[in-house]
Amino acid sequence: MLSHPRKQQQGIAVSILINLYKNKYKKIETIAIGDSPNDIPMLERVDYPVIVQKHNGSYDSKIKIPR
Repeated sequence: MLSHPRKQQQGIAVSILINLYKNKYKKIETIAIGDSPNDIPMLERVDYPVIVQKHNGSYDSKIKIPR
């Protein structure tokens, strides 16, 4: 996965990858997995965002992905 410390970079990287795959395969379905607020831009751009639990079993309450 392409990554960078700045929050928006994951989202930009995912958008680039989605566009590259759509150019080749036309119809694709996308998924991203995240566990913290810095993953939000990436999670917002995919078809199936997955929020995983922290090591203590909780979820980060700051992550809200509207659908």
